[in-house]
Amino acid sequence: MPLSMVSSNQEVIISDVIASAELKQKLMNMGFTKGCKLYVLQGLTKGSIMVKVRDSKVVLNASTAHKIQCS
Repeated sequence: MPLSMVSSNQEVIISDVIASAELKQKLMNMGFTKGCKLYVLQGLTKGSIMVKVRDSKVVLNASTAHKIQCS
């Protein structure tokens, strides 16, 4: 399921990132790697989602969050 569909206060694991090479590299540099745990702090509201990845809080827009597949 895409990250954009995950509700607040849920923990998921990244299974894949389906994006252009440039966006995929940018996300990897921010810690969004396959097998990494994400905690959704605030689900999709007003076009963005806030997650905790590793030790950082990151806000992603809806289109980027939709490209991150989770389980």
